[in-house]
Amino acid sequence: MSQKNSILIFVFLALLLPLSLVAHPVKRVNGDVAYSAFSTPSGYIQYSESATKTTIVGKWNDGFVDGDWANYKILIVKTTAPATILYDLTPLFKGPPAVLTQNGGTEGWRFDITGHFLRTWNKQTMIVKHNGVTLGSATINGLWVGA
Repeated sequence: MSQKNSILIFVFLALLLPLSLVAHPVKRVNGDVAYSAFSTPSGYIQYSESATKTTIVGKWNDGFVDGDWANYKILIVKTTAPATILYDLTPLFKGPPAVLTQNGGTEGWRFDITGHFLRTWNKQTMIVKHNGVTLGSATINGLWVGA
């Protein structure tokens, strides 16, 4: 093979390599994390992926004055049109419920959900409602590990 052909093959492969990486990006799920920082009600939620589940850990510092979780809705919603509910977390709080504190917050809570959701939930919104009125919302911000 001539030197000219070797250079042409090298250039051709060098041009194709970035295209192959774009066509087949790394899809990492295990180890992905995300967070939501609420200002009203104030609190912080952390999401993480393992091989089999999504774990959601959080705590609110205030904003919860009603001890009846049936009056609350905690939803993850798609914010772009058409707006849709991606996941309803409300049943997780109803039993066993997160414990309310005297200042209107909650003690720390943790829920494990079977399946992988973070890539779908990234840049979407968690909304907290009480008797149909929105108390607050926060964006889910993904921090992808190795992707």
